[in-house]
Amino acid sequence: MVNEDFLKQLDRLKLVIDRKVNAHMAGQKESLMPGQGLIFKDRAQYTPGEDFRHIDWQVLARTDKLFVRHFESEKNLTVHILVDYSGSMQYGTQASKSSYAAMLALGFAYMANKDGERFSISTFSDSIEPVRPRRGMAQMASVFEYLNTKRPKGKTSYSTSLMQYAKRISSSSMVVVISDFLYDLKDIEEALWAFSKHQLIVVQVLDPTERHLTLEGDVNLKDLETGAVMHTYITKPFRNNYAKQLDSHIINLAQVCISMRAKFYSLSVNDPVFDFFYSLFGR
Repeated sequence: MVNEDFLKQLDRLKLVIDRKVNAHMAGQKESLMPGQGLIFKDRAQYTPGEDFRHIDWQVLARTDKLFVRHFESEKNLTVHILVDYSGSMQYGTQASKSSYAAMLALGFAYMANKDGERFSISTFSDSIEPVRPRRGMAQMASVFEYLNTKRPKGKTSYSTSLMQYAKRISSSSMVVVISDFLYDLKDIEEALWAFSKHQLIVVQVLDPTERHLTLEGDVNLKDLETGAVMHTYITKPFRNNYAKQLDSHIINLAQVCISMRAKFYSLSVNDPVFDFFYSLFGR
């Protein structure tokens, strides 16, 4: 559950960030949303004299042809915030991953709203539940209620839900995807590439016990998405192998994001939410 005090803390954070930004941007208006200003428009074959910094190196690697990325000034940016509410997100030893993800989603929505931008928050599992983009605090209130009454359930299908949503975005936008991303990397990568024409922020949310497995001996592990229970015996080598596989998965996920010029952050639910937002927006 996200309480109303969280919104008051967002107000205070915004004041602190505004002071910092204004100190560097005297008399100028600049959006707090990261990366805003120029957005991707299209690609075209490179012609001599064009700025080599705009060469699309990923396309070059795949096709052996030189293409450049064209950009245009952004106006009335819509921020699409997609939050994983599948069964696995209900897990948490102190706070659930879904509660932490909800605070992140509200934070992004709040900053977009204060910048006068449209925002939309949607939850997904094996399907997507979108909310119509709007402006104003009335939308913040409805989103606050929506996330507090929504309960995580169902299986995750990134390729189905996120790719379905990507088809609905008609103009270049900012897309924020929040999930634990404990799933097959190929499926995740395919889904994220559906947003390659947009500014993309990927935020992974994990519980500390998922990062550092402390269980040992005979245990029953329950899959929160399927309900299946597996009995196993956990040893120190088991924990070490688990840690290596998780680290590898996170590194590979980060590399996928880098390859598509997306920003990637991996957070634990015990990481202070406001520290994250300050580092992101208080630049």
